[in-house]
Amino acid sequence: MYNPFIEITDDTETDAGIIQDILEGNTVSLEKLVYRHQAWIFNIALKMVFDPDDAEDVTQEILLKIITHLSSYNPEKGTFRAWLYRIAANHVLNMKTRKREIPMSGRELAESYPMSEENIEDTRLSGRPEYRVLVEEAKNMCLTGILLCLERKQRLAFILGELFSISSSMGAEIMEITDAGFRTHLSRARKKVENFVAHRCGLLNPENPCRCAGHIKNLISSGWVDSSDPRLTRESLKKISSIAVEKVTMVNDEIHSALQLFRDQPFYNGPDMVARMKELIGKHELSDLPELQ
Repeated sequence: MYNPFIEITDDTETDAGIIQDILEGNTVSLEKLVYRHQAWIFNIALKMVFDPDDAEDVTQEILLKIITHLSSYNPEKGTFRAWLYRIAANHVLNMKTRKREIPMSGRELAESYPMSEENIEDTRLSGRPEYRVLVEEAKNMCLTGILLCLERKQRLAFILGELFSISSSMGAEIMEITDAGFRTHLSRARKKVENFVAHRCGLLNPENPCRCAGHIKNLISSGWVDSSDPRLTRESLKKISSIAVEKVTMVNDEIHSALQLFRDQPFYNGPDMVARMKELIGKHELSDLPELQ
């Protein structure tokens, strides 16, 4: 699939060409642009806000910002992908606090992350056909929820640098900070996540106390999981690790395994935003769409 973080020198349909077509009123090119980036933006948004419905709203808000600001893109000042994902980064860093962020705000991973090791597996569930799906849902919820304990800049740096494996220079350009600043945010986030997972997660070490299956009952009773509609274990394109930029990480085996848990999460298809954008734009000329600040 198209990866905006990998250089493609022989791409006959460049973003620059698509942008020019869009500004000339070509709605087909607009669809191509949305298709290229909607899944990537959605996956960033989902890791930032946890809730799929919120992530869809955030994705729409970002895409609308991008579309209404296309005429302001200046190729002499940088690549289009950096410009586009800078808009996405600014949005997720400065948006209002989302509903799943509120209970996690200010929590420290090591002290108060709500996935408690005291939960015990309800073995009565193990005979249900959807049991394995619910175990996977608990795992995906836990790994995604862990990131909510990071402050937003660290969270975004971890998503870009660790999950998608983009370079520190590109991450810095997207977040509009120095290379050293990006590496600092990433290092602090990585250390917090590694320390927590290494000492708590049974997936990493069988001697650790936390088990995905032990959370199913509480997640269902608390309303975080709908057993008939597991939201984070739905159709995905593939694993994050299979579409991210290849990068050698010089870390020990335990740390590598901890990070690999996050990279092996699904890279989601996300919603089809083309129809939404067409509906919004169909009511206006592109030049008349309100710019979102």
